[in-house]
Amino acid sequence: MRDLAFDFTIDKGVRERANAILAAKGMTMSGALKSMMRIGMREGRLPFGISREPSLAGVGMDEASARRLGIQKDGTDGSTGITCGMTLQVTPEEKRQIKKWCGSLCISPHALVRAYTAQISYEMRIPLNS
Repeated sequence: MRDLAFDFTIDKGVRERANAILAAKGMTMSGALKSMMRIGMREGRLPFGISREPSLAGVGMDEASARRLGIQKDGTDGSTGITCGMTLQVTPEEKRQIKKWCGSLCISPHALVRAYTAQISYEMRIPLNS
């Protein structure tokens, strides 16, 4: 079976910050996205909350760790306003299932990835409600 790709554009600062946070937790962006999607498809819902609740800002990382990773812990998601590309490799069957699941939730795969990476960057942790 050949792989397919989902191509996304997301904020460069959010992507860099999410990548650093995920790497510190031993995950890749691709692994985190696929895990989030598998949980969501299994449960038929978004497996994370979308929030800018001040009590969640940076909750997943202490000041020393953030400094060591070069992440400013400032209560934001690190948005820069500059977009960049990102690709997620999936099988044809995964792509079909992801599109069907996103359609049932009335959200595009693109919007889902943007929301999830922004929430990772905001909370500075992997925000799965599993």
